[in-house]
Amino acid sequence: MASRKIAESSHASVRGQTVDSARNIVLRFESILEYFFAHILMSRKEVVRIEDQPPPVKFNLGKNRKHYFDFRATFSDGWRTGFNVKPSDLLERDQTFEKMDAINAVHTPSFSDDILVVTEVEVTRAKGLNAVDVNQARRNRNQSECDQVLDRLLVIGEPIKIWRLQDMIGDPGMVWDAILCLLYDKKVHIQTPGLRFSDDRLVRVR
Repeated sequence: MASRKIAESSHASVRGQTVDSARNIVLRFESILEYFFAHILMSRKEVVRIEDQPPPVKFNLGKNRKHYFDFRATFSDGWRTGFNVKPSDLLERDQTFEKMDAINAVHTPSFSDDILVVTEVEVTRAKGLNAVDVNQARRNRNQSECDQVLDRLLVIGEPIKIWRLQDMIGDPGMVWDAILCLLYDKKVHIQTPGLRFSDDRLVRVR
């Protein structure tokens, strides 16, 4: 859906594309930060549409300019948010917030209902890898296995470490995928989601 192609040569450390199989689209990214954030958007059930590099918006900051947002997401309630994904150490040099203020004055709500700048502070490596895990699990989804794991959690009735549940059921891979699918469905909660899900976390029914 990107309105421009990925640059063949760039200072970015990572460039490529990833598939959102649920929404049947390919999303392009130009940094590891954008890659993780794309997966975070994909891992949120309330996001119904994701646009990578939507058409540029024009604004004036001393002179006429145009800006490409990295993503625009539409949520299930119809709200649209434009996301500018950038390392925090580049914000001042790039005049990011001044640009966003100028764009917001002209293009809200025509382009989006709000505009957010996200950095590595919000998009941590742990959150990004967790989202990658959730999206992989969704590709492997087996509803009967999800139902089996949810039923077991309801019987247990209290938080339990994921590895203990895996031992109890006897199929670690199946349990892992089912838990992450149930997390996407908002039927379970994983303790301290800012950390890696694989690091001895507790899971419980919501």
